[in-house]
Amino acid sequence: MMTNARRKWAIGILLTAACLFAFWVPLVSMIETWWTIPDYSHGFFVAPLALYLAWTRRQSFPSHGRSAPVAGSILLAMALTASLVGTLAYIRPLAQYAIIPAIAGVVLALRGKRTLWWGLPMIAYLMFAIPLPHSIASHLALPLQHWGASGAVYLLETAGIPALADGTLIELENDQLNVAFACSGLQMVISFGAVCTAIAMLSNYSTVGKILISVSAVPIAVACNILRIALISWAHRYELVPPKQMHDAGGILIVPVTVAIVFLGIFLFEKCFPATTREAR
Repeated sequence: MMTNARRKWAIGILLTAACLFAFWVPLVSMIETWWTIPDYSHGFFVAPLALYLAWTRRQSFPSHGRSAPVAGSILLAMALTASLVGTLAYIRPLAQYAIIPAIAGVVLALRGKRTLWWGLPMIAYLMFAIPLPHSIASHLALPLQHWGASGAVYLLETAGIPALADGTLIELENDQLNVAFACSGLQMVISFGAVCTAIAMLSNYSTVGKILISVSAVPIAVACNILRIALISWAHRYELVPPKQMHDAGGILIVPVTVAIVFLGIFLFEKCFPATTREAR
């Protein structure tokens, strides 16, 4: 006769297989985006990071979880319905974001509220892997494009290079550059948001400290993107290298700079708040 534990394992495997089948199309679509668009390549690392975060918190895992099959099934059914509607209506973001409540529904059905509450940070972290809807990304990118152009012009003028910002255009003496959507820095904000959030979740800071580390990704990414645009404009002004090569090199070189700034910020945070922001694991 099958024990209660084995029964739960069997149900869990069946539910996981059913979810993989139901979400196959949006999952494949996400993987294609990670593979073909460099700005979303961080998506490959989000799920492994979420699993690692869960492993580091294994000591606090609820030893006894009272399953909630009715509530979990309802949440799972709603997620599957949203995925089906999104797939049939070609609303890709709806089908992809439905994966998050589906995972929550499986956990709730098998292990109950306590385990769901324990795993909620890791489940929510998976949202970093889902590409933003184009309409939302466009609205968020436009002000970043303006900030990038204005900030780069400020740095150029500070360095003694005549420049003028006209919306998303940077007017130079010999040419003009356009800060396009791809150069807005939006994906840099998302990528480093994922990194900073993982660092915060792995740290032993208080909730306020974790939030500060996570939110710091936004100004750091924006500032580093402004620096990247300024360097590209500087190289273009003096025709040092072809713009395409400088653009690609700038995108590669700015990554370690941004990571270094993140860890420098954490180091300064520890120096400023050595005792009051820490808590026992």
